[in-house]
Amino acid sequence: MSCYTTSSEAQVLFLDREGSARPVFLNPMEVEARKTVEVQPLSLKNFLGQEMSLVPEVEAVYVSAENRTLHVWIVVDEFERRTREKIYERETAIIDEFGAYDFGFNILSRRGRNLVSVINDPTLDVAFVRERCGDKERISV
Repeated sequence: MSCYTTSSEAQVLFLDREGSARPVFLNPMEVEARKTVEVQPLSLKNFLGQEMSLVPEVEAVYVSAENRTLHVWIVVDEFERRTREKIYERETAIIDEFGAYDFGFNILSRRGRNLVSVINDPTLDVAFVRERCGDKERISV
């Protein structure tokens, strides 16, 4: 949800997921506080990455957009039932949050192969990558 103030000191307009402006009236102190904070909306791609990062087995998420449809490729090492169930839960949360969009979710199993051999389409955007090195982990969103 994005926000910006109007010329009225007591009104803030919030943009919902469909892009419609919705006025919210605030008291003068709240308006002053909001002027000092920059609101950075979370992109849908970043939201997808963050949501899927909650599943420890997910190694990477790639997306492509076509009109109002997002195609999502979720990479795991092994295609196990419990992992798929956790991913389905996250997919449901994403669909619930962004009902105005259509999603095409795909789960890809690396099966020990290099990530590049599994998915190497340069037109896909990276939404999330989990890098593991020994007992350390780095997440890129």
